[in-house]
Amino acid sequence: MRWIRTAALVAAGVLAGCENRVDECNKLIRVINTEGANVKPATDENLKEVADALDALAKKMEAVQVSIPELKKYRDQYRDSVADMGKKAHAAADAKAEANADPQKITDAKTAYNAAVEQNNKLTADINGFCGGKP
Repeated sequence: MRWIRTAALVAAGVLAGCENRVDECNKLIRVINTEGANVKPATDENLKEVADALDALAKKMEAVQVSIPELKKYRDQYRDSVADMGKKAHAAADAKAEANADPQKITDAKTAYNAAVEQNNKLTADINGFCGGKP
């Protein structure tokens, strides 16, 4: 009988831990999805707007409170990734806005931005894997 009570307490603790993970994952993903909806696909015409939206998303990510160490790591990596994308989008917008815009400089800045987007896509997949229960 004592063993059954101990097993029930351990099971309750495990379930509570799972609920906490689900709640915190949902909180993080909600910010990513809600604020990320403000980030439009980058075009030559909207680079500044995209950069500003990425800056705002990075700030929102900073404010997400999580207690699970792995999720804190993902939150911080995502924040840094989005901030890097914003920096690169600003650089591309600035290069394009120059009076005598150098086409190669614009191309290089857009290539750097696209590489940052690819890194962010990989990170997003990692977060989805962690929050979906994959190790």
